[in-house]
Amino acid sequence: PGAYLKAVLEALSLCPAVVISPSLSGMYSLPFLFQHNHLLKAYVPVAPICTEKFTAEQYAQIKTPTLIVYGDQDAELGQSSLNNLRQLPEHQ
Repeated sequence: PGAYLKAVLEALSLCPAVVISPSLSGMYSLPFLFQHNHLLKAYVPVAPICTEKFTAEQYAQIKTPTLIVYGDQDAELGQSSLNNLRQLPEHQ
């Protein structure tokens, strides 16, 4: 999936792009962020899954501006993804 997204962005000359990633799409967008963050202008995760699969050190290396979105009524996934994504240095 990451290679496909990279190919689409490059073929359509959409780089740098803003990736908005809700919930289940986190399984694709997070690896893409870590592998191809140079292609992104910004990242907008909306309570994505799979945030626990990366270390604090990996998060610290990402300089892509990130707007973290989650629901305050989402007691499980929203809070856990927020806690993990807060390790991104350029988050809001």
